[in-house]
Amino acid sequence: VERAADGVANILVNARDGQGSPLAGLAFSSRAVRPTDRRGDREASLVEAESAVYRGKVADVAPGQWETVVAGDAPGRRARRREGRHLME
Repeated sequence: VERAADGVANILVNARDGQGSPLAGLAFSSRAVRPTDRRGDREASLVEAESAVYRGKVADVAPGQWETVVAGDAPGRRARRREGRHLME
């Protein structure tokens, strides 16, 4: 996750399984959570830009501490979920 000067956060997910094989064809979503004020939370859908590489953008991301939650779903099941904390400058 990287935040641009205009406040847009660019999200990139390179989806691989435990053996390193690409996970293509998933539906990924992302949520940027502001720990100090949940009213500032932002959501985005990610699109598969190339095989197993998913990209998305979240607008109006203020500088500071954010938590990100990324979830990838396959038909009928949750394939992946990842959480992280990021300092957006």
